[in-house]
Amino acid sequence: MFEIGAMLKKDVERRAMRGLCLWLLCSVASGVAGQEKIAEILWADGMEGGLLSEPPVDIREVSEILPLGDVDGDSHVIPVDHLYVRLPSGPPISVKAMAAGELVLVLDNSGAGGGDFEIYIRHSDRLTTQFDHLGALSAKIDAHINTLPDGWIDLGDSRLLLLGEVGSPPPLLIASGETVGSTRGNGRTLDVGVVDFQRDNGQLGRGARRIPSVMDVLGLINAAPVNPPFNGHRAINGGCFAELLPDHIRQDWISAIQRIPEGCGSPGQDVADALQGVWFNPALDSLPTPPPDTENAVFVLVPFNESPLTSLRLAFGSDDPLALLDPNGLFPASASAFGAVVNASPGTLVNPDPALVTPAAGTVCYDMFAPVGAGFFNLFYLRLSDPNTLEVGWDRTERAVPGCATELPAFSGSFEAVFTR
Repeated sequence: MFEIGAMLKKDVERRAMRGLCLWLLCSVASGVAGQEKIAEILWADGMEGGLLSEPPVDIREVSEILPLGDVDGDSHVIPVDHLYVRLPSGPPISVKAMAAGELVLVLDNSGAGGGDFEIYIRHSDRLTTQFDHLGALSAKIDAHINTLPDGWIDLGDSRLLLLGEVGSPPPLLIASGETVGSTRGNGRTLDVGVVDFQRDNGQLGRGARRIPSVMDVLGLINAAPVNPPFNGHRAINGGCFAELLPDHIRQDWISAIQRIPEGCGSPGQDVADALQGVWFNPALDSLPTPPPDTENAVFVLVPFNESPLTSLRLAFGSDDPLALLDPNGLFPASASAFGAVVNASPGTLVNPDPALVTPAAGTVCYDMFAPVGAGFFNLFYLRLSDPNTLEVGWDRTERAVPGCATELPAFSGSFEAVFTR
């Protein structure tokens, strides 16, 4: 999800700082519409059988690519909406714009550890691309975004620039294949995202309180621009850049993604009227103010993004008042993603395919392996009381071997948490 929310969560009030009201005074500066049209023409010019014309880096520099939908149980409980492009240790390498467009948003997370930038390039009304964890920006971009230093929004641990709003520089035209920055050195990962307004990943339980958009999050600090920086939603419209590359290189990039069967995966894995997917703490719907980050208010059971036909991942928030299962962060396993192998036996109640579990199934049990220390199994008892209500029981006993087959018949039916869609 969009990282601004996680940063705002630490202290929303402290970050609603002086000057933010300027962002609400008027729309994009004059002349931007003309630049947008130029960008659209350039983008169409470079299609060559795909919506993008260039890869972000030289594929020979890539060690592996992880698919969409990753769940790690810590910073990413909700399945992620971008690919992880991993690069071997070594000096920074250049990152290129994947098509012509306009730079419209910059998030600067730099600190004592060095540069850490996230940028968004709008290519058309349909398509925007995103790079996160750039170690440095190009000299052209750096000079442009700092021409009006007061345009930055202070987020406490980071700062945000919405180009084209009052007090900030206009959007910056970027050519296809132009260097926009460089990666961080030594064992680095580049996050590469796409917002494709024509794509819908089918997430259930939508809304500003459950899956907030960029505009939702900025609105919490009274910094929402009159016009959104791009069309679409990072998660709901999140796509795979490899699928949009030109014909002659597309398959090389898709084949480099670590997934069986081959493909990009998806951040949207919800199945209507079934157990699989993302579930929310119902308190989200009644809070006086929506939280800027909802990662800790969810419970997730989805196919493992690297081997979705055979393996599962279970994760939930912790160390947060909205985390129903471990609000005080007392269990280290809460900060990791539990794993299990799907039991393909028809009608099984032990480790079943969650896409096939409906309210009619009653209580099912999952032997979930926690990768903490030497590792152990915990049991999770799950029941859909109706298509939109999930009851969860967590047996925290650390077992050396699976236990659902023997323990499920004796389960008391006592559930400790309820999640909704």
